[in-house]
Amino acid sequence: MRHIVIAVPAYTGTVHLATMRCLLHDALELVRRGDRFTLMDECSSAMIADARAELVARFLATDASDLVFIDHDVGWSPGSLLQLLDHPVDVVAGVYPYRRDPITYPCSYLDKPELWTDGKTGLLEVAGVPAGFLRITR
Repeated sequence: MRHIVIAVPAYTGTVHLATMRCLLHDALELVRRGDRFTLMDECSSAMIADARAELVARFLATDASDLVFIDHDVGWSPGSLLQLLDHPVDVVAGVYPYRRDPITYPCSYLDKPELWTDGKTGLLEVAGVPAGFLRITR
């Protein structure tokens, strides 16, 4: 059984309905499979880095094995949170597009001539990703 901290920084204190719907669906699946989770929020800082740092400090004070950051306005397909948790790596993110046309992604790629996904995990190693749907293991 794993203990997962789901951390939601939300400066205004609001969470989008799509985010809540996705979170409720996948949280119930976590419980069904025998995991437990703690939901933490941080609403006191307009500086996202400060809010995330506060959530990390609170995570480190627990016995939880995984920290998942979910931004207050991010949605995902049912089961994607569980997929994020089940990848056998220490840091993994689900990358979502910017809200503008043309569709682009906030991802910094490695300086390589070709990019390939890992054959075992299906993941793509990158230089940087946003932290709005991100898992870090202890």
